[in-house]
Amino acid sequence: MAVFQVYCDESGHLADTECVSFGACIFAQDEIATFVQKWNGLCANAGVRYITMKEAMSFAGEFKGWRDRAGERDSLLEAACDLFQDRCVFHTNSTMGSKEFKALSEDRKKKLRNLPYAGFEALVKGISDTAKKNPANRFHLIYDLSEAYSTECLKMFNRLRMMHGVYRQFFTALTFADDCDFPPLQVADMLAYVHRLEYIAGGIDKCEGITKRLLEIINRDGNGGLRKKDLIYGEDAGLGDGVIGLPIQ
Repeated sequence: MAVFQVYCDESGHLADTECVSFGACIFAQDEIATFVQKWNGLCANAGVRYITMKEAMSFAGEFKGWRDRAGERDSLLEAACDLFQDRCVFHTNSTMGSKEFKALSEDRKKKLRNLPYAGFEALVKGISDTAKKNPANRFHLIYDLSEAYSTECLKMFNRLRMMHGVYRQFFTALTFADDCDFPPLQVADMLAYVHRLEYIAGGIDKCEGITKRLLEIINRDGNGGLRKKDLIYGEDAGLGDGVIGLPIQ
């Protein structure tokens, strides 16, 4: 039996921002310890305890006093991005503008609920569809601890497992954790953050500086199998239809 851990986070809130981006990265369970050790080593060498994009980009928190060290910050973020790109099995994102979401039919919006929850459900469905090729695979979901979303995600997880036996088969647990203590959640934070900026800018070609460089790293292939899949939302898109071909044997 192969066990995978799926780390999830979001950037933006439907009620008060231009768009919401949902990011997720999947690691083989036996890869986590090595990845965490290497990630923490990068942070320690840089003199920070953890990496969150909001703090890194605004020179706050762990990056307070780094305003004159922007080059060092960029090098750290690139190294961290290279590390997870080489180590995670798969990563994905879903980004949608608030206006685009609100323009959907009432029936579609009801089915999708809110963007972060829709991304969560789409990810679960997409993974389970692929996991059917190997019924022995199991997935443990770890979501960023958030007062805004944790309770709703737990409700959705329980609802999905009650409605569909395949979810009970493949998704054995849902855990909430503080991203400051879990490097893979910091990866999900980075994915959600930069893809949100990409959407706001109007595409990677219109992004600049470290944001563009991180997106270039994230979008590249690696280990012959890493690739990004965008989750799809729209009147004709079923939940999870955009998540296909996960490179999980």
